[in-house]
Amino acid sequence: MHTPLQIGWDRDVCYLTESISCIAKSLQGVDSGLASVLHNYSAVMHSIIMYKGIGETQRPLVTQAGCSF
Repeated sequence: MHTPLQIGWDRDVCYLTESISCIAKSLQGVDSGLASVLHNYSAVMHSIIMYKGIGETQRPLVTQAGCSF
């Protein structure tokens, strides 16, 4: 069972990862080196999120950001 604090942390981690993923996509044509680093970071974070099951509880919130994993 997730505590309110845990749910808030999960949500923040999801939003942060999603934001980094969106930034990486927007930088693709501008700075491919930085875009690649950010993309790799968000991919690792996404793997951790899915492994811990956070993605399932936070999926509706994550998809509101407009950029999906």
